[in-house]
Amino acid sequence: MASFAACKASKSATTCKQNGGSWTTVGPSPELTCVCPTGQQGCACTRSTDCLGSCRATPSPGTLYGCDGVTQGSCSSHHPSVGCWCWFGKDGTVIGICAD
Repeated sequence: MASFAACKASKSATTCKQNGGSWTTVGPSPELTCVCPTGQQGCACTRSTDCLGSCRATPSPGTLYGCDGVTQGSCSSHHPSVGCWCWFGKDGTVIGICAD
C-alpha cells in the first residue's frame, strides 16, 4: 500500500517508474500521468473504499449504463482507470458513468 501511495503521488516519469508505475496518457487527455498498479485486480468490492483504485462492475449486456441491481464489483488493476462502468461510491451507491 505504501508503494501505491508513492506511485500515485509521482509527478515525473522518473519517480513514477521508480515507484512501479507507467508514465503515460490515460483516455483522450494528452497530459502524461503516472498509472499505478493496485495489485487488487479482481478482488471483490461493494464500495470505492474497498480498493486502492476503483470499485467497478460491467454494465448489463446491451446497455451503456445498465447498473440496476448491481451489488458487487471488482477492484481495478490500476489507477487511474477509464471506461464505461458501474462505479461504486464511498457509501456503496452504484452509478453508471463513462470516465475518460
